[in-house]
Amino acid sequence: MKILGLFFLPQWPLGIIALLAACSQRTAPNASSDERGASNDWPVAIVNQGAGQVMVFDSKVSDWNNSAARVWSWFPDASNGFPGDVGWGAPSDVKLRSSTFFGGQVVAIADSRGFCGLVPYPAGNKKLWAIDVGRPGPAANNPHAIELLPDGNVAIAASNGNSVRVYTSSQGPASVKYVNFTLSSAHGVLWDPAEKILWALGSDVLTGLEIGGTAAAPVINEKAGCRFSLPTTGGHDLFAFYGDKNRLWLTTSKGVYTFNKTTKTFTPVGSYNSEVKSIGNQPSGQVVLTMASTCTDGWNTNTVRYDYPAYTRTIKGACFYKARVWWSAYQ
Repeated sequence: MKILGLFFLPQWPLGIIALLAACSQRTAPNASSDERGASNDWPVAIVNQGAGQVMVFDSKVSDWNNSAARVWSWFPDASNGFPGDVGWGAPSDVKLRSSTFFGGQVVAIADSRGFCGLVPYPAGNKKLWAIDVGRPGPAANNPHAIELLPDGNVAIAASNGNSVRVYTSSQGPASVKYVNFTLSSAHGVLWDPAEKILWALGSDVLTGLEIGGTAAAPVINEKAGCRFSLPTTGGHDLFAFYGDKNRLWLTTSKGVYTFNKTTKTFTPVGSYNSEVKSIGNQPSGQVVLTMASTCTDGWNTNTVRYDYPAYTRTIKGACFYKARVWWSAYQ
């Protein structure tokens, strides 16, 4: 696997180049590659399907097998408000959000086996909302992504369900009501506070959804002029481009792109291969991603890859799907 080098910089969006320049200005003259740009950067969360846990790590600690590197971990059980079988075992997405509605920071978690829920951060000690949307199988939903909306409701992208649903989590911890938008192989959802739309990523399109109605009775409509064909098929991950509110990160089965909301264009990024399962960036401009490898299931890995500066963080025996920059802002 080829590691990106500086000779690829002309292919990168200007926003990343600017962030990298800012990083270099903060770099100590004799800093090692593991130290450059790290002082202002955030932890990184992984969804570890091998261990059935969400785990958050300090990027500045080089050995993630050391307990000192772990910032937080969570899985549902009776002690934190989730007794019995709740559809847990293969977590697929996690996001940290600051919520006025819930009165603090909230972790939104989705699991491919059906669990979707919200818990307070860092306490993680109770159910703010949760539902089991169904197990893998012929009629499975297979949740791939989750987003907490400003009104307290939750958006879920389900690949097998070919849908984006908005659940009325604002109406109580066991609320099951939802509205549905059909989207083939839905894999990503991301709220955009500037545009006031929910970006949704399917197999072939990126689209902007307007969430109308009320919190108790939401309505989903595709925004006119806001449906864009992907440059390559197999849309997979969608995430904020921190430092540039005009751009989004996204991956497909063929590569990595940024989307410019003003020009409505996709720009390919670097020489990443076809197995990038998640991507994002730190305040310093450092890129954080996961690529399928090492695990026999074909979609997991035991390594988080960092670029600019380049290094890796590996957990022995782990099989995790996505890595998320652990910051609560939508953009």
